[in-house]
Amino acid sequence: MASPQWNHYAMQELEGVLRDRGLQCPHCGVVSQDMFKTDDNSAFQCPGCGQRFSPAEFFEAQRRPPKTGLSTLYRPVGSAELDLIRQAEYAAFPPRLDWQPIFYPVLTQDYADFIAREWNSKDPDHDFVGYVTRFQVRNEFLCNYEIQVAADRTMLEYWIPAEDLGEFNDNIVGVIQVVAEFRNGALAKPTG
Repeated sequence: MASPQWNHYAMQELEGVLRDRGLQCPHCGVVSQDMFKTDDNSAFQCPGCGQRFSPAEFFEAQRRPPKTGLSTLYRPVGSAELDLIRQAEYAAFPPRLDWQPIFYPVLTQDYADFIAREWNSKDPDHDFVGYVTRFQVRNEFLCNYEIQVAADRTMLEYWIPAEDLGEFNDNIVGVIQVVAEFRNGALAKPTG
């Protein structure tokens, strides 16, 4: 449970967001600048559904995708992992190795590009090449996992336990696409 002091400062922060662009109700999804504070200044009340929500409830809802639809995700991979994706006809990611308890898909191509460029393509274990894959996953599955912040607010990812990867793969819609290739720290020129 959030402390009263944290709640006070969080309410102040959310008042600024409310003025600038409105808040999204974690209960009904309505985005409105007409949210109003409760009499005790500890929560907001949604004009759409009438329900109250605290700053903690607001921030918790921001860490999960909607419960329906699809999310586009990205994953930086090396050549060995891409070979296994090819063998699966671009329909699934390979099982994690024993020392890899977590599968990390990321939310933006910028973040995936950064990892593929700065890590994979500079690593001899990845043959100095990094690829960025893009794919879509059903939100009905993803909403069971929180979005995690890696190093800063632009580096967002899911932490999918290795034992859930089969179910993750079952919820990929369409094919896994390769959208970028980096070699020795630089974007490779497209062929063809």
